Amino acid sequence: GREESARRAFGKTRQMIDFFEEFLGVPYPYARYAQVAVSEFVFGGMENATLTVITERALPSERAYPEYTADGLVAHELAHQWFGDFVTCREWAHAWLNEGFATYMDMVFREHDLGRDEFHFAMLRLARGYYAEAARYQRPLVSRLYEAPLDLFDRHLYHKGAWVLHMLRARLGDDAFRRALRIYLTRFAHNQAETHDLRRAIEDATGERLTAFFECWVWSAGHPNIKWRTRKDGSDLVISAKTHDRWNLDIPAQALLPNGEKVQCIVRTRNGYGEGRLRNAALATYACLDSDYSVLGRFTPELPVKQLERVLTGVGVSISRKVDMVVALGKKRTAASVRVLSECLKSDAFWGLRAEAARALGGSGSVDAVQALVDVAALEAHPKVRCAVIEALGTCRGSMSAGAALQGIAKSGDPSVFVESAAIRGVGKLGTTDASGILTA
Repeated sequence: GREESARRAFGKTRQMIDFFEEFLGVPYPYARYAQVAVSEFVFGGMENATLTVITERALPSERAYPEYTADGLVAHELAHQWFGDFVTCREWAHAWLNEGFATYMDMVFREHDLGRDEFHFAMLRLARGYYAEAARYQRPLVSRLYEAPLDLFDRHLYHKGAWVLHMLRARLGDDAFRRALRIYLTRFAHNQAETHDLRRAIEDATGERLTAFFECWVWSAGHPNIKWRTRKDGSDLVISAKTHDRWNLDIPAQALLPNGEKVQCIVRTRNGYGEGRLRNAALATYACLDSDYSVLGRFTPELPVKQLERVLTGVGVSISRKVDMVVALGKKRTAASVRVLSECLKSDAFWGLRAEAARALGGSGSVDAVQALVDVAALEAHPKVRCAVIEALGTCRGSMSAGAALQGIAKSGDPSVFVESAAIRGVGKLGTTDASGILTA
């Protein structure tokens, strides 16, 4: 009786196999592939060779789909057939070679299937998940300090592991990155590998020495926290960055000139500080550090509202770097920043950025911010944005208009189960006039 849910969950499997074979240059290594969803499975999925076991919770209902899909889980477990089964880590300390690759290949398929913006937004979610864990503890990606192997299966292993691969891909370029993976997979086919084996495969494919990169990102713990700003110097624009002393980074920067030309430079941070010079860019439309979202780390732009707005609306800036601008605008809590966020919420083309703007407005909590959220709640067609708006209204304590909007949705319902549940939670958080009656009903 769950056939339709199974089709929704597993419908893209053939497309994923075809894409992975093409991207990796290595055919699916077995004669068949099956997936079975079981009740009360302790994990999300388990990548047994040729047969993945997956939790029945991954089977989306008709109402939840397509807001919730199992595509990410299905792609992750399928990628393990290459990274984890065909080639597996020699010992648990190197388990990121299994989980980091499976997580990143899920992201790469998302890029192929849904586009660059969805890819970068998903990479942002991975980074945020890792940052939340890193606030509690930090460890090298390769570590032998554990009581049980399962202790290693954390967000460092999955999320940061995927980000290390993303940084390598950004550094090497797509062709060299894929060539390196093909060498790695064929060299260790039906065998075991360690992190050094991956590094040597990449070096053999590219001729580039990567010892320092792996020492920084794999064998050491943590990530940089980077604050950056710009200043004019004659006809040039200087972009500067501050971070911890030990992070010696080469970070790309970009400016867009009024004529549409792009100017680029490298900001080299040494001993906690670095500068880069964007030539003849003093009148640039915007300037942005790591505009392509290729470096793992918290980036905080120390810019005035007008400059934040220019990056936010700029052409050629990653969605995830635009999210940095939204977060910075949300912290300013001025009339000007609320205006920019409100405009982003109403008109930006990408749903993820509109959702981030809604969250930032909720954190602002001003009368104008709440009104912007209420206005959009009644009009927004995209369910994920609508859900973010409702969640943001649920943080606006003391606002009668926020409470009224939430009560209206909680009473009348919503086509999206996620929006409706967010409204119900919001009613409970705000303790609106008829909260008890609504929740009981």
